[in-house]
This record gives sequence, C-alpha cells and structure tokens, in this order.
Amino acid sequence: MKFVNLEKVDASSLVSQALTKIQKSGLPVLVYDKNKLVGIIEEKDIIFRAVSKNTKCKSIAKMPPIIQIDTPLIQICKKFYSGKNKIVLVSDKDKIVGAIDRWLLLKLLIENNLLEEKELSTIMSSPIIAIDENAKVSFAFATLKKYGVRRLAVLKDSKLSGIISIFDITKLKMQGERKPILNTAKKSVLDLEIKSFVKREVHTITKENSVPLAAKKMIELRTTNLIVIDSQSHPVGIITIKDILKDVLKRTAKIPIILSNLPDPIFYSEINSILEKFLTKAKKILKINSIELRFKKEGSTYLVHARLHGEKNIVVQSSSNNLLDAVRQVSLELEKIVLKEKEKKLQKRKKIEFENE
Repeated sequence: MKFVNLEKVDASSLVSQALTKIQKSGLPVLVYDKNKLVGIIEEKDIIFRAVSKNTKCKSIAKMPPIIQIDTPLIQICKKFYSGKNKIVLVSDKDKIVGAIDRWLLLKLLIENNLLEEKELSTIMSSPIIAIDENAKVSFAFATLKKYGVRRLAVLKDSKLSGIISIFDITKLKMQGERKPILNTAKKSVLDLEIKSFVKREVHTITKENSVPLAAKKMIELRTTNLIVIDSQSHPVGIITIKDILKDVLKRTAKIPIILSNLPDPIFYSEINSILEKFLTKAKKILKINSIELRFKKEGSTYLVHARLHGEKNIVVQSSSNNLLDAVRQVSLELEKIVLKEKEKKLQKRKKIEFENE
C-alpha cells in the first residue's frame, strides 16, 4: 500500500518553519527530536493557540493515533470517527512508514467494496443550517454553537453562494485579536458581515447520487464535505467524510461502541463490557446504529456524555469521581429510557388490538 508521506521538522525548529511546510503541502508535519518521534503539528495547532513565530516545534507537537501496518480497515475507520483526527500514522516494527489521511481512507473503503450503493439522501445530514451572507460574524458563530454544527451554508437571495465553517470563524477571530482587519480598530471582527470571508467555491452533489460517487468526488476535490442539492439546486443537506464512516461502522459487525477522549485507556475493556451488556438488551427493543460516549475530566470528576444513535436518538450524561461508576450511571439511565420506549410500544400495540376487535 502506498501511504501518505509527511514532511519532517526538527523539534528545535521554529513554528514558522513548520507552518510554511504545512501550508505548502496541506498536511501536518512530523516533529522529530534526533531520531525520536515527538508528534505532529497541524495548522490549527498554530493558529488556535496563537503561538509566537519564535516558539519551538517541540512545545506544541502532539502525538496522533498510531496503528500497525496490518490493522483492519474497520479499526482504522473507528480511529478517524471517534475523534477529530485528520491523520493516523502507520508503524511497521516500531518504525513510522507513512500515514493515512481521510482521502486515502476513502480510497481504501472503495477498493474494499465497503461503501454501499445507495442514495446520499439516506445518510446525509439534513436539513443543512443556512444563513444570509449579510449576517454578521457574531451571528454565524452563535448559529454554529446553537445547532452544534461545524459548517453553515451561506445564501444570497435565497440561493447557495458559499460556505463557512467553525474553523474559518475561529481563525478569523484569532487573527482579528492579533491585528485588526480594518483600519478602524474600534470595529470588532465579530461585527463584520460574513460575505467578505465566505468560501465561494462550494462543491455540490445531487441527492440522487450514490455514496461511492460522493467519496470519489471528495477524493478528487480534496474536500471533506459536499453540499447536497435537489433538482432546483437548493441545498437540502450536507454529506461529510464522517457521515460516510458512520454508515460503514453502522453496517459492519456488531453495534459500534465509540469512546472519545477516554482519559484512562486502561478501563477500555471494562467500559466496553458494561455497554455491550446494555446493548444486548436494548437492541431487542430499539433499532440501534451506534453508541457514543464522550469523556471529560474536571479535577477529580469524570463527566460522561452518552448518545445512542438509531430509531430513537437518546442523550444522557452523568458525573462521578469514579470513571466506571459514571459509565454505569449512563448505562442505567439509557436502560430506563429504552424500557419506557418498550412500554410505549406495548401500549400502542394493545390499543391497535383493542380497536381491531
């Protein structure tokens, strides 16, 4: 397999040198201290942290997921789906031999016939959230937060004219804080209209097209998303690489258990065991596509946010000083809700039977 090759920088190099390489290749860079891998640096690591150009690469490098060269493809999908990973490194006998990015992953899924021939309308995120191009940056930012989405379609006279993402706006805010975009320093970047910053090159695809075709188009255009349009070119949804991975995981093996930002990996198997026990009961009552747990540690307290995807999208959360107790609480809360759904179904069935007598 031909992997993605990343450029290298020395740990003592300045961040400005890393940024030049990143912007030229569009890929992260590997950071080495002599012959030892320290981590990688992405563009967002530099921009979001507002680091000085004189900062050394070693101080902001982070270690990405590393897989073995023989790791199953479905496991690689989970690595990308369970976090915000743009790339995973590939190791062969403790030596980094390359990387897999999101587009190479799509290519591998196509080659292995893991993408189902079905219309995009069956897996796209819909409806797409849209705002007018005359809206202010502050309104766009608030809208992204309100709906929990990463991108907004931008309209001009009710027609699609561009797209803006949380990354675009955060980058804009950071740049505005460092140096005013306008000569009128009193005017905040948040008060500017988004039409000056919108990406006008919007990649679209019609909803009748297939998932494999969308994946091929993403690879060709090097984009992570496509706006889905109807026959009148109106935006009706958005399809992302994450949507495609979610569909693959949903259709393969058992119900995917996705653990994001797990603070203590040593508990991975015990947490899986708790959730599998719950899923064994729950899947007899509801159609379940996946279960996702996101973890956060605040001081000595573990916060667990759980989302059950499927026939019913159920969200619960819990907190405890004991990680496993927090997971058990989440499992119990989910079980209570699922049992209530079972009772509703029984009542509905009895009502229908009574009416048919």
